Amino acid sequence: MSEKVTVDIDKCIGCGTCVSICPAQVFQLIDGKAHPVNAEKCLLCRACKTHCPVDAISLGHRLM
Repeated sequence: MSEKVTVDIDKCIGCGTCVSICPAQVFQLIDGKAHPVNAEKCLLCRACKTHCPVDAISLGHRLM
């Protein structure tokens, strides 16, 4: 089973958009890159994926 949300660290430019737009506070910038430190709180609303300027965020499936 895949994670709810993952970040491709090689693509991430550390702009912080996902940090500021996420309603569930899933992301945190660590060493200049976004990390889903609270991935279990992800609502799968797609706001982070939609607004990421470099398409570094992938969403898995809702865990039931």
